[in-house]
Amino acid sequence: MQVLAGEIYRLQNLNGTAFGFLPWRIAAVLIGIAAMIGIGAACS
Repeated sequence: MQVLAGEIYRLQNLNGTAFGFLPWRIAAVLIGIAAMIGIGAACS
């Protein structure tokens, strides 16, 4: 998870704008939710 945060931070700096960073934040949240649902479904 720390690596993902570092990668997103690097992309944010590379882009240089908060607007450009926002889609990455939304995507990261959606991926995190999907992963939790997937893990929960696999364990049940």
